[in-house]
Amino acid sequence: MNRLPPKQLVTEIKKIVSQRQIWRGRSVPARYFRDGLRGYRAYQRFPKSGFTPYLVIRPETTKELALLVKTARTFRYPLVPFGGGTGLMGGAVANSGGIVLDMKGFGSIKEISSDDRTAIVGAGVVLEDLERELNHEGLRLGHDPWSRPRATVGGAISTNGLGYFGARYGTMGDQVLGIEAVLGDNTIIRTRAAERSATGPLLRNLLIGSEGTLGLITEATLRVFPQPEHSEMISFQFPGFEEGFGALQSIYAAGLRPSVLDFGGDFRGIEDVGRRQKSSEVPNALLYILLEGTTEEVRAVKKKIAKQVSPFGGRLRGKEYGREYWKLRHEVVYRYDIDEDGFSLTDQRRKGSKFDFVHVYLPASKVLSYKRACENILRRHKIQECEFGVWNQPELFSVAISLPSARPSDTKKLARVVDEMLLLAQEIGGSMEYCHGSGIKLSHLLPKEHGHSLMVLKTLKDVFDPDHILNPGKLGL
Repeated sequence: MNRLPPKQLVTEIKKIVSQRQIWRGRSVPARYFRDGLRGYRAYQRFPKSGFTPYLVIRPETTKELALLVKTARTFRYPLVPFGGGTGLMGGAVANSGGIVLDMKGFGSIKEISSDDRTAIVGAGVVLEDLERELNHEGLRLGHDPWSRPRATVGGAISTNGLGYFGARYGTMGDQVLGIEAVLGDNTIIRTRAAERSATGPLLRNLLIGSEGTLGLITEATLRVFPQPEHSEMISFQFPGFEEGFGALQSIYAAGLRPSVLDFGGDFRGIEDVGRRQKSSEVPNALLYILLEGTTEEVRAVKKKIAKQVSPFGGRLRGKEYGREYWKLRHEVVYRYDIDEDGFSLTDQRRKGSKFDFVHVYLPASKVLSYKRACENILRRHKIQECEFGVWNQPELFSVAISLPSARPSDTKKLARVVDEMLLLAQEIGGSMEYCHGSGIKLSHLLPKEHGHSLMVLKTLKDVFDPDHILNPGKLGL
């Protein structure tokens, strides 16, 4: 489907939206050529200039979008939804050419209800803007990813993203009550915004995490939460990873569920993950925990956690460490802001190097043996720069890998290493990704991930998107 749009298609599109809503040819801004998947990652088919769409359209109403889908169906022309462009797996790139749909046109916050603890918002609303408006009402969003200043509601739902508050509130999808979307057959659907319903399978759950392959989300009703009376970030240092993981298990076994739980390396962010730290002041076994609730509750839980981690050598660090970690948690996203040529500070810093990561779900009992297996894999491939971590709950294990002085051929090497780790996670009963979706980056491993279930997903694709025009090539669909 990688072909120029027929002239008649462009003519029909101009009847639906105004000229100010269309970018074409050389007028297409470079920000639409790529998302957070970059050339320094372990993806061998990433073109140097990114993936160039033939058209970019910013629809502003659900009716407009439905008409665009209907028109694209007539010409069997691909449509790719694009939110904040922060996704790390290539889920928003025009890898088949086609038309990119800039969903920022659905950028209105329609209603915030303190009584119902709900927010009705457009898919193009930036998470940080929504958080700010909720704060005015004494509320907050339960989804708090590193990309919050740039990511959109629709993008977070479409990848079922997991943020810093995931230990308490779960994924973005867990907070969705209802969805409005346009399916691939240009049908507009609105699911009932009910948190609990025993009236059959929940259609909204099919769209959550579907990366725009089944439908284009235009609006969502979200569960939002009261701001806590008191919060405190604490941090502990451990002699090593195994001791720290043992402490995590003990915390969970005691029934304690903090708002934030981040264990592993230092807090400098994704750019510095894997960098060897020479200073003993930045150890590799750090646990950051955010406690929230009433003042009395926070005080009691803090005391209980300190008791749980003590047998594992956990040493409470000064408050300044926790404050600095929390202050810097979102700053990394600004390093991904691009210039007029489509490149970011991160692209410049990673020039001549390679970096990638693994985020897998594992049975907690297998985390440490999996870590040892990953160490053997890295040792066999002579990769020394790495970082291990656990995020939100003991089952969510991460590995970050860096090749500081890399050649172009090292992309293939890094891809082999990553795939070996992901396949191993699948073999021992885990899942190869818990945070960022699959996009094009992991699509080749989805048959192994889903098994025969992938055929069921493909059947759903045929029903929801009979002409296969919605985000083709993503999720293996």
